[in-house]
Amino acid sequence: MNDSVRPDSIDTAPKGPLVEPQALPAGVTPEDVADLSELWKRHGMADATRKAYGIQWRGFVRWCRDHGATALPADPAAVAKYLKQRADNGASVSTVNQARCAIGKAHEHAGEDNPTKRRAVTKTVKALRRRDGTRPEKKRAATLEEVRQMVEATPPAPGTPAPEPGADRAKYAAHLRGIRNRAVLLVGFATACRRSEIASMELGHVSEVDGGLEILIP
Repeated sequence: MNDSVRPDSIDTAPKGPLVEPQALPAGVTPEDVADLSELWKRHGMADATRKAYGIQWRGFVRWCRDHGATALPADPAAVAKYLKQRADNGASVSTVNQARCAIGKAHEHAGEDNPTKRRAVTKTVKALRRRDGTRPEKKRAATLEEVRQMVEATPPAPGTPAPEPGADRAKYAAHLRGIRNRAVLLVGFATACRRSEIASMELGHVSEVDGGLEILIP
């Protein structure tokens, strides 16, 4: 296993030619590389995705350790065998695909060739999808009338005056939460944003423009 990469994490900075001092192009310093590595580490993917990939990567490392295989760089045949065993043991197609992505990302971060792009892996994943896959159930989108009913059912009722903060802080806080909840419903419906995107929005991401609001999706 490559000693420069921790087997329990895929957050390690990339180790490819870009970070080798003798291979840096003109105008790029080691400090620039460190800055880029920090950017990739912190913002290369969503936190939830990073955590999920970390779990999947650690599972693959343990499997390699138990089977005498090398996790990094991994042989495509070993990756294919691992993914098939996961599926045979009951893992869903989406879980198997997440494991494949995690293994690939770990190799990319380490500057190694991505074994999951090799034919042995791609054909195995394709075959597993055909064998175990089911058509995903598409959720019906809420209609405008349904969203209106949800907004109206969220207390306090629209137009209710806010209580005095000093008189009853609990009621005042509940009033503000209600306004926030209605705003989340309306912004989510208008933008079709994911929950994580709505949760990451801040006051500075919203500005009033003619005819409505302009929203920056982080």
